[in-house]
Amino acid sequence: MNKILFSDGGQPFYLDDLKLLQSNPTEQMELLLRALGAGNNVFLLDSIHLDITETNATEGTTTFKIKQNWLVANGIIYEIPETILTVQSWDTPLYVGVKHVSADRRTFEDGQQYACREVSEAYLTIEKTDGSFDVSKLKTLFELMAPLMATKVPVREYKDIKVT
Repeated sequence: MNKILFSDGGQPFYLDDLKLLQSNPTEQMELLLRALGAGNNVFLLDSIHLDITETNATEGTTTFKIKQNWLVANGIIYEIPETILTVQSWDTPLYVGVKHVSADRRTFEDGQQYACREVSEAYLTIEKTDGSFDVSKLKTLFELMAPLMATKVPVREYKDIKVT
């Protein structure tokens, strides 16, 4: 998710209005995803899909092309771009994390420079880092919702009715 960063000095007159416009849809989506996630703060929108692109018997490595996906973390959806990874073993764990980068530095009227955008993106890696999650332990949105829907469906007896 990308968002506007705000700093003092040289900002638009109605700064609070811009903050409100940015936060309203984000907060609504967060509430919806928390409800759909059945109490789970971190999950994938879809299961991981990958293709083997290369195997190297000499080095004992396998290269995978992992398809684009989306990670939901604390009510925010982060894109996981298509990624190519090379592993030594098929049981190498795969982790997903989120990185935030400040961008679009501008010089304001008071002479100070501030970043005006924050770009956030999920990434896949085979190395465990702070704040990363083991992909094999993450459920998909469907896996979280299916039990909730199944428990709410009443059991009824249906009778065949002749339709003419």
